[in-house]
Amino acid sequence: MRHAGVDDRFGAAWNAATLMVQGQIEDALELLESFGGPDLDDWSRRVLAGCVQLRQAQDHVRLAERLERQGRSREARNEWLAASAAWQAADHPPVARRTEMPLGLPDPWPHILELFREHVEERRRDGEQHRPAV
Repeated sequence: MRHAGVDDRFGAAWNAATLMVQGQIEDALELLESFGGPDLDDWSRRVLAGCVQLRQAQDHVRLAERLERQGRSREARNEWLAASAAWQAADHPPVARRTEMPLGLPDPWPHILELFREHVEERRRDGEQHRPAV
């Protein structure tokens, strides 16, 4: 499903944040990746670009978890660092308040970034706790 209008994309971004709260990271990223339309506004282009970075961060998380299970903690640590760098690269400067944003709600992107950071940190802690003894 493509979200063509800015109001629709804005609502979808808040829905993605809700999915992240529920631990449904893949679903949230897929929802953000569904933004479309030939005339994307600046905010939507920035969210799409940031989503590319979050997807890369998620790939690093998966690899780090696999390395942790294999007992390769040094390599895993590098992947955790890469995951953190990727989600930090997803940040963008706030766009000036738009009068057409639905119901005067705040920009959901900073919330999405914070939820994703929490996801990465939680997975990192879980991975370290389940690291095989050397």
